[in-house]
Amino acid sequence: MIPIFSFVAYSGTGKTTFLEKLIPALKEQGVRVAVMKHDAHDFDLDREGKDSARFTKAGAEITAIASSRKAALMENRPISAQQLVRKIDDVDLILTEGWKSGPWPKIMLHRSAAHQEMPLDPCECAAVISDVPVPEAKVFFDWNDPEQAVREVCCFLMGQIHQKEEVRRLPVFFDAVTPETAARLKAAGYIRKYKKGQRIFSAKDSVPDVFVQLSGKSCVFNLTHSGQRKVIFIFGPGTLLNDHVMNEHPSSCYCEAIEESRIFAVPAGVFTQCMASDFSLVKAVIKMQEWKLWRTEHQLKNTMGSIYMERKLAAKLWKLARDFGKETEEGIEIDVNLSITFLSDLMGTPRETTSRICRTLVDNGLIKIQKKRITITDPVKMTALYKTGKFE
Repeated sequence: MIPIFSFVAYSGTGKTTFLEKLIPALKEQGVRVAVMKHDAHDFDLDREGKDSARFTKAGAEITAIASSRKAALMENRPISAQQLVRKIDDVDLILTEGWKSGPWPKIMLHRSAAHQEMPLDPCECAAVISDVPVPEAKVFFDWNDPEQAVREVCCFLMGQIHQKEEVRRLPVFFDAVTPETAARLKAAGYIRKYKKGQRIFSAKDSVPDVFVQLSGKSCVFNLTHSGQRKVIFIFGPGTLLNDHVMNEHPSSCYCEAIEESRIFAVPAGVFTQCMASDFSLVKAVIKMQEWKLWRTEHQLKNTMGSIYMERKLAAKLWKLARDFGKETEEGIEIDVNLSITFLSDLMGTPRETTSRICRTLVDNGLIKIQKKRITITDPVKMTALYKTGKFE
């Protein structure tokens, strides 16, 4: 599916001028570009007296004209933006000028001199180009240096073209849904890079996108009344990160990248529209949320009552080994950097307590810790510990 980005701004901001500079920059990189312009008013490309105008006036639904250098196809009837997109092929990128309410990722342009509010919430945009700082923007380009802004936007779009290929390998949603739904999600979505420790969304925030982990790992956590982090889940590729997708309630938890990650984001409105038209996507979402609920219930079982801490940590490490383990000569290495501080957040225990428990497991030959990497050296004993609470 061809990547599509909509450039949105108020009239007179400079969208057309910016695109005039951006298109040659993209072409220099070998990118074949198509541009769609949204006109809020009626327009007419046929000139009175020309043959094509006469055919249109006679009642032709479609009028086409071609020469050795170019061709044109006039639809003499209403047509949706999605229908128009389907007629475009053999290009690498489609840019639209306008379609503020369209389903595609938005790049918003804003100038302070216009003395107008931004046309969209920056959080809803893939990127923002402005001559004043916009801290809440996911990606920001400084319009005070127009030439540099054009170069940076060009690089951003080039990255999106190349990274779109990774979406095809997503094991969740895209394999389960119809080809039409997969194409629509891929066209509407975009890929963001997150550095280790970068927040993806926060509790009490409105989350306008549905996020799917593409590569790397993220964790979902919450804060206790005392302000301590409590890690709930660690997620790998193919996982739906949102706690809900069907309503506009603020998020109930925090989500943060624990290593360099790529996240695929689809506007929530487009995602729910796809759910409405494709029950296979509904089933994929339910399956993912049921899995989270199942994991939560098991966590509650291992955190309530008299279960002692060694057994609790053994259960956590065993599940991480099942999700992220890789076989080595020494045992099953958990492919996640697990510092004592992070394990404390995962366990909901003080750092000193977590350190003591780790030493107990090491002394009993169950695990080995080296440079924040934990290897389960004796899977049999580890299984016995988290199931029975006994070192065997």
